[in-house]
Amino acid sequence: MAECTGQGAGASRVALEVACLTTWLRRRQYSSQAPITATLFPGDGIGPEIAEAVKKVFKAADAPIEWDEQYISKTADPRTNSFITRENLDSVLVRPLLPL
Repeated sequence: MAECTGQGAGASRVALEVACLTTWLRRRQYSSQAPITATLFPGDGIGPEIAEAVKKVFKAADAPIEWDEQYISKTADPRTNSFITRENLDSVLVRPLLPL
């Protein structure tokens, strides 16, 4: 895959990696078109930007994914005085690990 060699003129490494992932996802054959629910933790810092990029890649590849966005922060949730809530744990624990 020429677009994944890292030789792009002026392209950033992240842009090349996104192009590679998009190409790879488009080539995948999904056994079912039923959407898969996947947990996504945007987090703090650059996390929200990266999470949005990930969602765009999967959408561009027509991957049957529905995102369950969970929020974890460097500050405690005022409802629970905890950094990780029960909802966060339930979202991860009830979903099987998905092979890509």
